[in-house]
Amino acid sequence: MRKIFSKHETFSLVSSDSVYEQDYENQILRFSAQLFPEFNCRKFKTKVNSLYGNCIPDLVLIHKDYKDWYIVEVELEHHSLNFHVLDQVQKMYHGEYGEKHLKYLTENNADFDETKLRQLIRQKPHTVVIVPSSKNSWKESLYPYQTKIMTIQVWKNEKQEALLQVDGDELLQFRQELISVLEIDPTIPRLLRVKNMANIPDSGIIQVEISGSRTDWRIQNFGHGKWLNPDGKSPLPDNDNGIFYLLRSESGEYSMEAKK
Repeated sequence: MRKIFSKHETFSLVSSDSVYEQDYENQILRFSAQLFPEFNCRKFKTKVNSLYGNCIPDLVLIHKDYKDWYIVEVELEHHSLNFHVLDQVQKMYHGEYGEKHLKYLTENNADFDETKLRQLIRQKPHTVVIVPSSKNSWKESLYPYQTKIMTIQVWKNEKQEALLQVDGDELLQFRQELISVLEIDPTIPRLLRVKNMANIPDSGIIQVEISGSRTDWRIQNFGHGKWLNPDGKSPLPDNDNGIFYLLRSESGEYSMEAKK
């Protein structure tokens, strides 16, 4: 039996064979502010449709500044990768997210900004699996879905007070001034597609500093996407990967830099 000793207490590892998945999930929710300080962690018990069938995830992580989001599958260590976990992740990764999911989240979480959340869920979410024991053997199978695997172990003392031990992959960390990732549109190279749409106004012109010069960019919406279109000749520097970062200073001024 693995144990943790403090001066006055002893904590023992809780075996996932002895708990229900719902209890394990509730512990994650209880400690979510410490586990995911940049995100709001909420239940996400609503059906997701995909080309591979339907699924119901467990949790969702919404970045507090609406820069990104994750769909979460909570598993116990004895669950089968091939007959359960992989199937769930595939459906979540290829899922279709829209108004019904926005309605579910806003009706159950009054603190969400509906306008920003609507734009956020138009972009594809990441997937993450949370398990109570290390699952390095799952990494290769889940790699095509860019799924992160977090190990969260629950320890309890005689009073049933809990400690959580965390290992595994970390969620994407944003620099404070990052507003959005931008990608050159392959069909119209002068346009930059906005990946984090909730952080950009719906219309108008923003001034962006590039290599020390001020440039004007018009915000344009087409279908379910948002683009930046430069006024005049494109001022973009050469960048082999076609990816740029849109940044904003504490004073509210925009700047852009190429991804190295």
